[in-house]
Amino acid sequence: MVLKRFFFFGFFLFVIVFLLTVFYTVYTGWLSFSIMWVALFAGSFSYLRRAYKDQNTVLSFVIPFCVYSLYMYITNYLFVKDPYIDFFMMVDSKKFWSFSDYQLQSFSDVVDAQGKDYLMTIRYTLFNFGNLCLSFFAQIFDENNILVQKLQSVWLGAFSIPFVYLSLKKYFPTKQSLVYALFYAFFTHVFIYSVVFNRDPHVYLLYTIGAYIITNHNTVKNGLGKLVLLFVLICGFRLEHGLFFSAFILLYLWVQARSKPRLKVLVIALIPIVGLIAFPFFFGKYQENTDTYEGHLERVERTEASAAVLLNSLPPGIKETLMAVNSQVAPAVPFWRSWYPSLNQSTYSRHPVEGYYTPWRFIESIASVVWVYVWSIVLCGLLLKKYKVIPLELNLLFMVSVILLMMASTSVNARRTYCVYPIIFIYCLYIRQLLSPKLRRRVMQSATLVLIGIYCAYYIFKN
Repeated sequence: MVLKRFFFFGFFLFVIVFLLTVFYTVYTGWLSFSIMWVALFAGSFSYLRRAYKDQNTVLSFVIPFCVYSLYMYITNYLFVKDPYIDFFMMVDSKKFWSFSDYQLQSFSDVVDAQGKDYLMTIRYTLFNFGNLCLSFFAQIFDENNILVQKLQSVWLGAFSIPFVYLSLKKYFPTKQSLVYALFYAFFTHVFIYSVVFNRDPHVYLLYTIGAYIITNHNTVKNGLGKLVLLFVLICGFRLEHGLFFSAFILLYLWVQARSKPRLKVLVIALIPIVGLIAFPFFFGKYQENTDTYEGHLERVERTEASAAVLLNSLPPGIKETLMAVNSQVAPAVPFWRSWYPSLNQSTYSRHPVEGYYTPWRFIESIASVVWVYVWSIVLCGLLLKKYKVIPLELNLLFMVSVILLMMASTSVNARRTYCVYPIIFIYCLYIRQLLSPKLRRRVMQSATLVLIGIYCAYYIFKN
């Protein structure tokens, strides 16, 4: 019965969004984006149906793809008239747009444009090349347009959900896994970052596939080769995330080595080697982010940044831990604070654009609040030592995720860390099933009280 409802809901959504896509095509005159929408939908539908032979896997893509498309259409229509000036939420989209907006008559023009901006886009060379290819595709039919560029984010976010579902299906019943996957799709940060033009969805999808390969290491063929390929691709989108992904490869080898002592010895030998290679880069990147963060604190009014200043003044180790905690909690406190700011405040005057401060970012706010409850369940499970009965691969993936949160602790923005949120979400659900219904309610009630308490402290602190 539940599956039938999801099927009819998915079909209804598809019809509505398809008609809206046609309408938006007529309105904008951009045939290219509707062709791309149909191609992405049909290609993904066909691949998932053929590869996994599971209706739920297909549904877990169709429903998010349609909803993300709808949300992207609305926010783009409301806020983006000129991509050089306007944007919804993601200020970097102006920069990415400028690097993609060339007259491209042939593929050699794509290569020339890539070379022209290579030094400025070297940190995300694969992302920039992909944008130029999309621009070239669009110009075959009409012209480069922001909808074509944003559709890649829509697809990347939606295409990740089947892999979240397949990871969940290893630990939970099929129907339950689909419900959990759709909850994740609509109530976590993947939703909001799937409707804006940025490079984070690319890293996120590849990390999600990597987590799927590790959780299903016994059934996925040639998992090591696929992880190495993911490593190379991620480096092309964001080098620091690519280097960190080497931890996933080592983790996969360690899980596989449980029954192979020689392989375990190899992994133990590789860990310090990889650490020695990657640590200088990560340390330098962390120092760079910290310097940027401290510079930001100096620019804003001290009354507006007192909490951040306090955290930044703590001793090493404690500082990183509490800043990581702050990065997970701060976006939810209070969740509406960036909807209607006073633009004469120095903190908010940098981006006086309608699409940056708007209630249409409510999805981000909901996700931030949900994430407080997710962490409440995780912390309860850790305190009760539930990790002792959690599968090894999940425990290791969770540990790696926490390390990434620590390394990215200088930013309260989730876009650099939400690539590991599927892991934390699955870990939370596994712990939840180990808790009694009574204890679950107590955790939810306690989390609500903590959230209210933090809100009260926020207002007292600010006033």
